[in-house]
Amino acid sequence: MRGEIRPGTPALCVPSSDAVIDGVRDAFEDQEVTPVGSGLGEDQEAGRREVSGETEAPAPATAG
Repeated sequence: MRGEIRPGTPALCVPSSDAVIDGVRDAFEDQEVTPVGSGLGEDQEAGRREVSGETEAPAPATAG
């Protein structure tokens, strides 16, 4: 992902569980953006929660 984001270039990070990159791409189809997807492992997700101030993991999604 580092090769996709460069200093001085705006970036929008959308943390989401079970996100579908095609849906994100469709939402921004009229914009000059390049969606970049990245999955985090458990340790990386825990680190992301720590630096963002989240105190606990979100509850698992349920089908409904």
